[in-house]
Amino acid sequence: MGIILQGGHMDKIANTESSTWPRGTSVPGLVSVIIPTYNRATLLPLTLDSVWQQTYRPIEVMIIDDGSTDGTPAAAEHWATEHADDSGFTMRVLRRENRGAPIARNEGAELSLGEYIQFFDSDDLMRPEKLARSIAVLRAEPELDFVTCDFLRFQEKNGTRLTNMDQWVFSQRKNTIVSYVNQPCLSTHSPVFRRSSLSKVGPWAEDLPVWQDFEYGFRIFALLKGKWLPEVLYDIRITPNAISDTKARKDDPTLGEAYVRACAHIEKNARALNIFPEIIRKELGVKLAKHAHSLAGKKSWTAYEVVSQAAICRLGFIQRSALVWHRLRLKLRRKY
Repeated sequence: MGIILQGGHMDKIANTESSTWPRGTSVPGLVSVIIPTYNRATLLPLTLDSVWQQTYRPIEVMIIDDGSTDGTPAAAEHWATEHADDSGFTMRVLRRENRGAPIARNEGAELSLGEYIQFFDSDDLMRPEKLARSIAVLRAEPELDFVTCDFLRFQEKNGTRLTNMDQWVFSQRKNTIVSYVNQPCLSTHSPVFRRSSLSKVGPWAEDLPVWQDFEYGFRIFALLKGKWLPEVLYDIRITPNAISDTKARKDDPTLGEAYVRACAHIEKNARALNIFPEIIRKELGVKLAKHAHSLAGKKSWTAYEVVSQAAICRLGFIQRSALVWHRLRLKLRRKY
């Protein structure tokens, strides 16, 4: 048995186009696996292998190449040719200019044909039963909008797995919308959705280069009913240039603004749906404060300034005072 969350807020949500996305036509039973990719010529075939090894059929894979400058499109086309004899498995490769993962996911979902939709990343690995287990639950419980699961993180060197890192046991976390803000229990790769349910949530926010999954997860929590399976059904590869890695972009002046913008989206939707808007705002302040400390550790000073200031505006007196003192100490030490 998994944990079930009832989404009880079906009012109109802000910043979505819920009536028009994705298009309604679909092939019964088909799972569309939507994979944005950028410069993953070596890793993408391994991810595709893990999808092809699923015990479930039929599957459609949508590869959206986000302006790769290496051999990623050729690697995808070669892989598709090598697996063309599987009648229950189809793949399309779409090429476009570099505009970011959220736009790629939206385009992939819009062009897909699956009754079910699985978003996935191009460097991670599905375990063979991920889709089969998820679809079986969705078919058995028609009131559910999605099924999600636990996962492991791992690292590799020279093609050899070095370590399995911490297990993310989403199924054992609190599954309230308030606790989600500071302890998320959804990731981009976790849920398998009914296509019809995604229209309630709307498309991914295309103005968020970071925290897009965090913002999207809030809408999922607010509007959908899901089930958490207490099983590890996929593995996330830790790579130095993953989408969540900000070290390479630490001096990007827009980075801090993007974190704050994601929180602003969530606050707007919390108000629109009347979901504890003041509590959510304070919890977002706590999250931003924690992230400000992380940014300071990475010496991402421009982003730190923006994020810490946004946190101060949302925190209670004691937490606000602690962060103000932290900023002052850094300035006195001429860190930024």
